[in-house]
Amino acid sequence: MVARPKLIGLEPQFDVVYDMLEQVLLSRKGDSLFVAGQRGSGKSTLIDAALEQLYAEFPNKFVTVRVTGCAFQEDQSAFQSICDQLMRFYHAQNNLEPPDKSSFALSLEELYRTLIASPDPDSVLPIFVIIDDVEYFARRNKQSLLYNLLDMARSSKVPIAVIGATSVLSISLHLEKRVYSRFSQRTLLVTPASSIEQFWRICKETLALHAPAENSEEWIQALDEIVKTPKVQALLRFVYHSSCDPRQFVSYWFPTFKAERPTADLVLPLDAIVMPSLEDTLLGLSEAEIIIYTCAARAHHKTDRKSINYNLTMDEYANMFKQIRGEILVGSNPLHDHINARDPARNKKICMGKLSTCASADLHNHDTIA
Repeated sequence: MVARPKLIGLEPQFDVVYDMLEQVLLSRKGDSLFVAGQRGSGKSTLIDAALEQLYAEFPNKFVTVRVTGCAFQEDQSAFQSICDQLMRFYHAQNNLEPPDKSSFALSLEELYRTLIASPDPDSVLPIFVIIDDVEYFARRNKQSLLYNLLDMARSSKVPIAVIGATSVLSISLHLEKRVYSRFSQRTLLVTPASSIEQFWRICKETLALHAPAENSEEWIQALDEIVKTPKVQALLRFVYHSSCDPRQFVSYWFPTFKAERPTADLVLPLDAIVMPSLEDTLLGLSEAEIIIYTCAARAHHKTDRKSINYNLTMDEYANMFKQIRGEILVGSNPLHDHINARDPARNKKICMGKLSTCASADLHNHDTIA
């Protein structure tokens, strides 16, 4: 079993994912769920933790298959991969020879015969389909993969749970009508660390996985001493306010992984980082971050205030898109991939987080932006 960091601040989300999978396993009724959050927020860790605990309580009682949206250019090849994974499992379970490589049509026909036309559906184990970067499949014409999987989850005699992980918070808005009608219409939001203290706890759990077995306790205790140094504190604040991605912070610690005891000198210094140019910074921002920062800059120019708050920024956003399009169209611009009009509190947190990302990149010191 692969060692994974403990979940910190995601316990409620863990309960939702675990309860959903457990319900599918026990009731033998299909279900679906989208897990949405920015990259590095812990979506995959959350899903994997739920699967591991479920396997510990119900060993060999279900089968898991996994595909990643960015790895497949066509829905057909992704479905072929799912079919191949399932057929290899069922052939191994029944002590049969592994299936030869076959066409998509033959794999799909055999899969349907196994899952739907089985004379004893209770003999077929529940199937958990995990789709990473599910937004790639939602943006494709006809959304064939999602349609087939969600349709099977509703109509198949075999319980199928479909969980899609995505960084697009409004993923359900991208679904076609026929796909949306088969979706459970539940999207679970996974938020990044709410404070720099919580962010350090998450990073510490990840770093602890690299501690040497012979002196792991001493190695982990040294982390609390190192993080107090000004050098590491500056690095921690930089990553937290820019990407809030523990993986980025951990990447600066690579030289310490082979040391018997980590020290601050082994952590890569912040001043060794080559700060990006204005062009590089803009290329590294998402479309939503550029929109938010542009609206804040426009509001600052109009009001001539020393500081700009959330309400002024969003008012300028509304005015700007009214001028451009005549009306604000939900789903018509990148910002609506991240906000939801029904949850203003979450909108404020997301938008101000993106504004902090731009501010930490020091864009306000560039004359071209001002």
